[in-house]
Amino acid sequence: MSYFVFDGFRSDTAGLLVERKHTLGLPARDVEKIHVPGRDGDVLIDHGSYQNAPVSYDCAARNIAALEGLRTALTSGAGYRLLTDSYGPWQRLALFASVLDIDELIVQRAYRFTLSFDCKPQRWADRAQAVTGGSSVTVARPAACTRGDPRIEITGTGNVTLTMPQGGLPLGTLTGSAVVDSEAMVAYRVGAGNTRTAIDLPFWPRLTAASTTITASGTVTNIKVFPRWWSI
Repeated sequence: MSYFVFDGFRSDTAGLLVERKHTLGLPARDVEKIHVPGRDGDVLIDHGSYQNAPVSYDCAARNIAALEGLRTALTSGAGYRLLTDSYGPWQRLALFASVLDIDELIVQRAYRFTLSFDCKPQRWADRAQAVTGGSSVTVARPAACTRGDPRIEITGTGNVTLTMPQGGLPLGTLTGSAVVDSEAMVAYRVGAGNTRTAIDLPFWPRLTAASTTITASGTVTNIKVFPRWWSI
């Protein structure tokens, strides 16, 4: 049976039947087109990013209780939440922020509707996957993915520098741990009392090669990398 899972809510176990998933084409690329008089063809300003894309499911509900469970799942959280389904292994970050129109087929017994999510354009292989090592970690890129925006957690003390193919990332003096999150574009040191001190980095790490080794100089006891491999 086809199903979707939104932030832990699984449709088939909640009394919902997914009849069809709407095919998702490529998301729109963020490109500006400007026509210059006297010049053939538009001038393109490519911002190098993609816009959100919809993912929709045609669903049926057996009873009102199933609809109430869906209502609770859709309204119990805020922001993007994890969306997966039985149609493939990919994961998405999705937001439900629309009106849900429901057709009553049989009074208080059967309902049909189309559920649409506003999703980030990326399709992730496994956002929770983590690779752990001592002062060096090697991550391998899945065949279907093109890039990774990693979250890197480092445990250690003293002056630490993280080294990647793009260059070195000086993290300063650690008293416990540090976090570098390329997706969220945040980096900070964690000190006593869980206090956080921002780190100014020269670049944000990106994973593109088939295999990438991340090392740390200094007194480092553990590196944990969440690669967050994705494809459009």
